[in-house]
Amino acid sequence: MGFYKHSISATVSVIRPTSSLTKVQKGVYYSAITLFNSLPLGIKKVAHNTNKFKYELKKFLIKNSFYSVEDYMYRDATYDIGVLQ
Repeated sequence: MGFYKHSISATVSVIRPTSSLTKVQKGVYYSAITLFNSLPLGIKKVAHNTNKFKYELKKFLIKNSFYSVEDYMYRDATYDIGVLQ
C-alpha cells in the first residue's frame, strides 16, 4: 500500500491499484483504500498515530450515524465540518 502526500492540496491518500477487473474492485483491499481516501482530511492526517486515528474515526462515525457504506460514500460535505478542529 502506498501513501503519498500531495503538497498542493495537503491531502493524504492511498494509491489504488489500477485494475479493470470487477473481482479486484469489489475486493477488501481495493474497497478499504476507497473508504480511507473518502475520510475527512482531519482524520487522514492522524493516520500515522493508530490510537488517535481510531479515536477520531470512532468519534466521526458515532456523530454521523451512517447506516450503510453507500450513505457514507455519498455523504454531504457538511458531515466533514468540525472534524479535528
